[in-house]
Amino acid sequence: MNETPDDAPSAEEVGGGRDRRIRDALYFGVLLLVCAVAHVNLVTRGWNLPLLGPHDFRQTQTALTSYWAIREGFRLDYITPVCGPPWSIPLEFPLYQWIVALVNTSTGYPLDQAGRLVSLLFFYLALPPAFLLGRRVLKRTSLTLFFICLLLINPIHIFWGRTFLIETTVLCFGSYFLWFFVRALERRRLLDHVLAVLFGCLAALVKPTTYAVFLVAAFCFYTTHFVRDIWPRRSRRTVVAVLLQGAILTLISIAATWLWTNYCDGIKAAHPYTPLVSADMHAWNYGTLGQRLTIDNWTKIFFGYNGFIIAIAATLGLSFATFLAGGAVAVWLLIPGYRRIGLAALLTAAVGPMVFFNLFTVHSYYQMAITWCLCLFAVLPFAALMSKPRLRFVTQFGLVPIFLCGVIGGYVSTVYYTSQSRPMSGFGPFLGVMHSIEAATDQDQDAILVFALEGWNSKYAYYSRRKCFATADIPTLERLRDDTFKAMEKAMKEDGMRFRAVVTIGEARQLTPDVRAYLDGRFNSPGMTSVQTGPVLLFDAKPIDPAP
Repeated sequence: MNETPDDAPSAEEVGGGRDRRIRDALYFGVLLLVCAVAHVNLVTRGWNLPLLGPHDFRQTQTALTSYWAIREGFRLDYITPVCGPPWSIPLEFPLYQWIVALVNTSTGYPLDQAGRLVSLLFFYLALPPAFLLGRRVLKRTSLTLFFICLLLINPIHIFWGRTFLIETTVLCFGSYFLWFFVRALERRRLLDHVLAVLFGCLAALVKPTTYAVFLVAAFCFYTTHFVRDIWPRRSRRTVVAVLLQGAILTLISIAATWLWTNYCDGIKAAHPYTPLVSADMHAWNYGTLGQRLTIDNWTKIFFGYNGFIIAIAATLGLSFATFLAGGAVAVWLLIPGYRRIGLAALLTAAVGPMVFFNLFTVHSYYQMAITWCLCLFAVLPFAALMSKPRLRFVTQFGLVPIFLCGVIGGYVSTVYYTSQSRPMSGFGPFLGVMHSIEAATDQDQDAILVFALEGWNSKYAYYSRRKCFATADIPTLERLRDDTFKAMEKAMKEDGMRFRAVVTIGEARQLTPDVRAYLDGRFNSPGMTSVQTGPVLLFDAKPIDPAP
């Protein structure tokens, strides 16, 4: 991101003058206040609903870590009891989950809502460095305030910023890393270097896939600084010093990621049947060449998951939203002033999905990693238009508020808002089943086996408050007798637990008579029999009726 672009508009072009700049800042400050009010209204809608909706598997997986940290203590080999014993399958460093657990235990605030609150607070904490970085890049307070407006009302930030996820935590740490990285380049103070490394390590440990995007942004700042300020001096000592500085500011955090990943892989490799080590997850994380050559996947990432297009398409249609996006890009290209900044923003945004293609294709919440770049880019067409005196007034007082209102109004028609507006009664059947399992089983001794189309979904373990094994497999005799299942049952016995209930979701996964008979003989204690209630088969539910 070019800090002082050669093609930046002059003060005269942008209608310079101190008084005008103050008036512009006040005007955009008012718009920011309006956007903030709309943001708070939208993020708090459905605040007390359960963590069920878009990507509930990941929300409840994150919540599981917090819940069991409360139950069994804070530990690096934290448990996520959804893949069977030995229960520990560490992925990201659980800093966010631990903070949520501490909020819950210290205040008594319900865990679901504590997760939402902490996530939202991290998003707000990311705004100060975002403002400082925006001010450095855009040069004008009014444009920077507009940038913050877009951060607040972007549908990706509104919805995913209020979920039980780690996305805003890494967004916050990554923003502070980037700010102190820039300050370290310019001021060369020890404190700036220490803080850049600290926040870089935190961001990398919490979520390296998002941190990679901030590393690209840091590279853009670093390259600009090197080409503009260092290389012209032709001083070998200075060049070496700056290269070493860049290495220190970035490689320590990368090393921290490597150490944590190897630690986690060591634990997961010991898992007898579901190791989930990094080497086995390569295709899942990075995707395949075939995926990258499929235009529908790119369309999904850049149009189906783009917050602004989602909002506008919800009311005006995808074709019109795409037309507006194309027009905005054309304005940015045709009017000089912000081309280099826009190119850097687009490059930074593209790196995430280009590298971690499958993750960005499958998970819409991964857009949180790059939406801030798209918000910055969205400012540029408006800034380019306002740099032209004849277009300034109609853009600032017409196009800008219309766009903001269109995005805010469009959000109400999105699937995100619909998810937030569901009545609590709609969750009753599922929660009722989970609560019945919780009431009929013992947390320390009983686990549940879940056969469901969505497979590894933590919502069953989280809302039943029971450890479980969830799979997309169809319950057949062959599956229940295979080596994987035997290894799981052996590990469970070593853990002092047993399967107490089987949950089958979907017609294709209902128990056949022979499977039901096999399970009854395998998991019921002598003199006891099972009871089928809805989708739940509960073992040892009642004594066998004596023969007449």
